[in-house]
Order: sequence, then C-alpha cells, then structure tokens
Amino acid sequence: MRKSIALTLLTLLSLTLLLAADNSAPRQSIVPDRRSGRPAGTVHPDVPTGPWNLPFPRLGMWNPIFDVNTVAECGKFDMLAGIFYYDLYWDPTLGKFSKALYGANPDIQLFTYYTACETWPGQNWWGPLKHNPFMPDWPDEWFATEAGTVLAADIDAEQTGIPVKDWAKAGPSLGARDSPWSIFRVGGDVQCDGEIMKVKGLDEANTSLIVERNLHNRVGKGARHGKEHKAGTRIAPLIGFWPTTYTMNLTLDCPKAQLHGASRPELFSEYHFRMSQTGAAGYFWDLSADKNAVMFDRLEDSISWRLYTPTCSFDLNRDNVPDSLAELDASWQKGVEYVHSLFTQQWPTLPVARNKSRSRNFGGYNGENFESWPQYAWDTWDIQPDRGRTKYWHQQFFGDKDKNIGGMYEYGAQSRTPNFTLVVTSDDELNEHPERYTKYVSMAKPGFVPDYKKMRWGLCSALCAGVVFGYEINSEKHGMAGLLWFDEYDDAGANRGYLGYPKGEIIKLYTDPKKEKYGAWGREYDYGFVIVNPLEYEVEVSLPAGQWQRIKGPQSPDYNDGRMEQGQVKVGPYDGLVLKRFMPAA
Repeated sequence: MRKSIALTLLTLLSLTLLLAADNSAPRQSIVPDRRSGRPAGTVHPDVPTGPWNLPFPRLGMWNPIFDVNTVAECGKFDMLAGIFYYDLYWDPTLGKFSKALYGANPDIQLFTYYTACETWPGQNWWGPLKHNPFMPDWPDEWFATEAGTVLAADIDAEQTGIPVKDWAKAGPSLGARDSPWSIFRVGGDVQCDGEIMKVKGLDEANTSLIVERNLHNRVGKGARHGKEHKAGTRIAPLIGFWPTTYTMNLTLDCPKAQLHGASRPELFSEYHFRMSQTGAAGYFWDLSADKNAVMFDRLEDSISWRLYTPTCSFDLNRDNVPDSLAELDASWQKGVEYVHSLFTQQWPTLPVARNKSRSRNFGGYNGENFESWPQYAWDTWDIQPDRGRTKYWHQQFFGDKDKNIGGMYEYGAQSRTPNFTLVVTSDDELNEHPERYTKYVSMAKPGFVPDYKKMRWGLCSALCAGVVFGYEINSEKHGMAGLLWFDEYDDAGANRGYLGYPKGEIIKLYTDPKKEKYGAWGREYDYGFVIVNPLEYEVEVSLPAGQWQRIKGPQSPDYNDGRMEQGQVKVGPYDGLVLKRFMPAA
C-alpha cells in the first residue's frame, strides 16, 4: 500500500514538474525561494521582524498523523497544530516526529493542541486507554450540566428504570428551539450524585428513564452496577460538544478540590493545567514537551452559542433553573481569560492562538483559526439561501461589531506578532460524505477529486487577509484523512513563497448592486495579485496596470492554463484567482 502511494505521489510530482517546464507559455523570472533563499537577516520592509517572517502563500494544517503522513509531506507546511509530544498519535518514541519535522523544515511552527473545556472519559478521545482513572475522583460540580430535575423515588444500585419528577423545562433559548423543551434525550448521559448513566430509552407515560448504569466506573463495582440514590436527588443531562466528551465548568465560580498531588484546592481549570504537565498528561492535553506555540480549542469568550446545538440549557450552579445567558457568558469569559493567564504566567513569550473564539479580542492572542471556512452550508442559515454564502462571508471576513464577531481581515492585521491566523477550508465541511475518503490513510479513495473551486475561494480569501491557509478532505479528521497539495501552493511545483508579501491593503474591485457593502475583492502582492469573489454570480473586475499570468498546472488545467491577463478578468461565483506578476526573463 505504501509503495503504491509513494509511486503515485512520485508520478504526480514528475507530471507537475514536466508541465511546469512547458515552454508554450511566456516565461517569467524566478522569485527568490525562501528555502534557498533570502540573505540571512533580511526581511520585507512591511513585515515586522520576528521568529516567523515567511513569504506567501503560508500553509498550515491540523492533526497530521505519524503513521500516515510522511515527514516530507508534513514538512512542506509552515504551521501544524496537534499533539506532537505523542507524535500524532501514540508513537512510543516520543518526540521523534517533531524532531524530524524541524529537520525537514527549520521554519515550521508546531502548535500544541490544548482544551480544558472538553474532557474525554478515556485518553484523549482516540487514544488506547478507554477509562480515565482520575475521573472517578472528580466532584460532580466540575462537570457542566443542563437544568434537570430530581428522582421521584428511591432507586437501588442495579435498576435501569429511573423515575423522575419533571419531564420538561422552560427558560432562555436560542435559534428555533421551543420553550419548554424535553429535559432528557435518548443517547445522552445524565449525572446523579456521582454516578453517570446513559439514557437508552424514554417512558414518558410513567416519567421514567431507561438507562445503562455507572458509565466510566465512577461509583460501584463495574459496568451496570451503580449505587443507591434517594428520592429528591438531583439528576441532570451532562453537556458535551464532541461525541463522548463532557463539557467542564471553567468559570471562576467552579468549586475547588484538592486531588492527585495538588498542594492546595484547585479550580478545574487549574487542575487540568497542572495535570497536563505531569506523567498523567495522556489523559489531558500534554503541555510537558517543547513547543513553538499553543492552539486553544473550545476556549471561546462565550458559551451560550451552544444552545444552537442539542444542548438546551446551562445550569452551572446546579439548582435546576436554566442560567441567564448574559450572566453565563460573562462568567465563562472570565474563566477563559484565567486559563490564558495560567499560560502567560508560566510561559510569558509563548504564542497562543485560538480556534473559533467568538471574540474581537485581537490583541490578546497570536491569531485566530477559522475552521471549515468558508462554507456552502451558510446557504442554509439564511431565509434567502442564494445570499447566505455572500452574507456570512462578508460578516466573518470583515467582522461585525454589533454581533461581537471578529473578522479574518481584522485578525490578520491586529493580532499579536507573530500572527498565526489560519483559515482551514473543508472539502466535506459537514462530514456528510465519508465514502469520499478513507479513515487514517494518506490518500483519498480512488476517484476522489478535490473541489478546486472551493479551495480557491478559501485560499484567495486567506491571501486577501494576509493569513495562513490549508485545505482538508474532511472537517472531522483534518490531516488524518490525508494531506492535500495544490498548484496554487507553490506555483505548480516551481517555487514556494512565490507571491512574496502583501503590498498595501485589500481593495474593492466590484460593488454588488443589491447591497453596497458586498462585492468582489483583491489584494496586490510583491509578485502577484489575488482576487476573491464571494458573490453568487460571475463578476468582471479591473486589474492593476501591467501584465499578469495565471499559474500553469495540471490539477485544474482549464483554469490554471498559464494564459496572460491584462486590463480586466472574469471570476466566477464563490471562487478566487491567483495571478503572478509577469516579469520577462532577462
């Protein structure tokens, strides 16, 4: 299998280089390649000096995996986010992969993944250890729950029919959810005085739950053997975001506990931070290894957005009354700020970026990750589906102060230096097409063809913002589903960093007649010009003076055919175009 993959990649590379050498198109002079380089110590005058000053396109990805992606494949990227101490994942020779990556690409930035918000009952979700041995000791109050109810009668340690007092709850809601709503859902986990149970069925006529007892061995003697509970004991749904995870209470109001070597009582966020630096780190997110930077995930400035998901309420004080959303978000933000302070106190110079922070805190972090962006699914968010992509592209690219949305362009300009703002576009953005890729293999199934148009839409958006870009097969597996490479990444194999650096700011090339703030946009680089069209129709735009040339590559030959462009050019709906500045060879 690996030999066939290697031969396929070698054949593709040879074809790319062969086509790049085609003399039928006008030739341009070679831009200095950052790998072979600029003289030591030289930087572009418009870019701050620092540890990361690479020409564009800058490329990044999440979660490559050691037994699938080769060092050569991964080393072509400029930044990677993952769990590099465990060599993504569970390689016994800890650190071998990261050392090899630094050897292949001295400029590469490795982001250690970290979240304290979501906890897996086993070892980091896809690890081999299925039960976290520390979890049985955690107080109930460390787990975030929805507003629940109480037991309607005593239950013994083995019965699976659980009578409850209330069946529905009313309170603040978001989106299209009705109030009141049903408290319990089949497949959800509930917590009752230390014991976790899984709801297998609902007997609404008798207000009773059918459950599996004692998940994760928090009480009792093993699976399906829990403990006795008295009538009136609280029972409530646990909150989780990813499959099999539990959301934890990160607020400063979270009760403290002194566990597992602590010198004092700790908040859950303090406990998690400390345990992530110990020999037990495999059950948390490992912070003990060397790292360039950290990527926060699920550490947003607000948490009420979760009410757009199956979560119906939050009840962090556990009084079975849904929390006020404004108070919840304010408390949550303070808790996330405290998590960040733990990092800055211990590693003052360590860059920290965030994934989908739902924030306008540009100066507080070293960039923002825009995951699975842009999305075709935006059409389903709006009453006028043909405008959904246009509306949400502009809102999330430029930001929206009224809705407290930080824009990609704003993050690209205002984040801390070094700025690691990253856009990752997903071919399968909602995990709807598992048949199009193979789990944990380095190449897609035979016949898989990436959505080149969608890739260009994401890449050209990122280039217009001056930020890092990556394109993935699937939004759940990220790099684990395979690493893709495109002609636009390196001028069809001719040159990395071939665009140079941005020259000036983004410019509006076309104004939508339906809504003036919408349009098509462009940005000039040292050696190129980039156009993005987030509108639902084709536009014709004017180019800066001079001659421009399309990339000539094999992947999308009708589009990237090497032809010259001058004066005006057309760009299709939800698409982008990368042009090189034509410089005749001396």
